[in-house]
Amino acid sequence: MISIQDNHIRVRGAAALALAAVLLALNGCGGRTEPGPNTAAGTVTGVVTAQSGPVSGAAVTIVSGDGSQWTATSGSDGYFELDKVAAGSAQLTVSRDGYGQWSGQVLVLPNSTTTQNVHLNAI
Repeated sequence: MISIQDNHIRVRGAAALALAAVLLALNGCGGRTEPGPNTAAGTVTGVVTAQSGPVSGAAVTIVSGDGSQWTATSGSDGYFELDKVAAGSAQLTVSRDGYGQWSGQVLVLPNSTTTQNVHLNAI
C-alpha cells in the first residue's frame, strides 16, 4: 500500500518490497554512485530518532538532481553518513519497518558536511 499524507509518503507490505527491488535495480544492487572527477561533492550526516530514542537499521537514501543515488543504514546510535554526494539540491529519504517514511530536500555543499537529523514516527 502506498499513501501520501502531510507531504510524507508511506509504503507498506508488498509495495514496499517492490519499491526496494526497483531502487536496488536502478542503483546496481545498492551502494553509492560517486560523482565524476570534475564534480564537487560533500558529505551528508545525521541521526535517525523516534520518540523511543535512536533508530538503528533505517535505510537512508539520497538522490541528487541528476539521479545519482547513495545509500546507507543507520547504526545502533541512529547515526548515518553518506560520502562523496554530488553538490546541489538532493532528495533524502529515510525508512524503517514499523515507522513512517521521512523524505525531504537537502542542500549538499561542496567540500562540506551537511547535517540532517530525522525523526520517524512509529506506526
